[in-house]
Amino acid sequence: SYHIVPDGFVQLVESAISLLRIPDSEIARAYPLRLDDEALNRDDGELKPVRVFQDEFGWGVVLSRKRVFTISEDIGSENFNDALKEQFPDADKIVAVKSVARQTFDTLYLNRRAGLLEMRADIMRDATVVQTSRQMDKSNTDLKAYSNRLLSGKVRGLLLDAPINMFPLAAKVYADKSGAIKRLGFVTETDSVKRETMKAGIDLREELFHKSGASAIDHKMSIFEIAIQWHGEEALGGVKGSKPEIHIPGTFRDYVNLNPRTDYIIVKGVRTFADA
Repeated sequence: SYHIVPDGFVQLVESAISLLRIPDSEIARAYPLRLDDEALNRDDGELKPVRVFQDEFGWGVVLSRKRVFTISEDIGSENFNDALKEQFPDADKIVAVKSVARQTFDTLYLNRRAGLLEMRADIMRDATVVQTSRQMDKSNTDLKAYSNRLLSGKVRGLLLDAPINMFPLAAKVYADKSGAIKRLGFVTETDSVKRETMKAGIDLREELFHKSGASAIDHKMSIFEIAIQWHGEEALGGVKGSKPEIHIPGTFRDYVNLNPRTDYIIVKGVRTFADA
């Protein structure tokens, strides 16, 4: 999420981040590597600073911790062993739930040039853990709480407003020809709700079915969700193989709200500063 830093506070926020001390901890000593499983299990799950850094745009602090996620797996009756068949003779399936620990890396970053405080919450997307929207909300909430604690003691009088609303940006993303639209959710003037997706690298706007449908409604659509991905060295400043993507999530339920909001965007595939 992105928060506007009021005029007169940018330098104070910069000082708060740049002068932050990194307390000694197992997780800080291991950075930039991850903790092994035994050490990770000892972590208390609280956000801990592990590195303060500076680049040409501003200052940031990397925060790390243990997160515990639950994974559900459906076991169909055809895979029951004899004991399960005897214990659950009428069951069509059993839902097995287990908890797994993962180390996350969040970042609080001050973009001096733009006057923005960026709260970059880590999102797990490995083969076994796909973070739910509720778990992503917890990541954002915890990161904002840490930011408020850090800044309230060092920047007197600073009040951060709500994050910048990303919802109105969806239409501008759709008009951006530099990338390929991968996902689109929209409502037509006749209140028809549509969701379309394309394989990576193929621009949905160039797909025949979408072009025909969009032309039929004279491109009059209200977009509530969109994802765009960039390909090619020229578009990425010469970074070969990178495929940065931004996704503005949303639902039809968000669209029909009186004041629709999307408080964050999802960023994937960023490997270098040139991608960003």
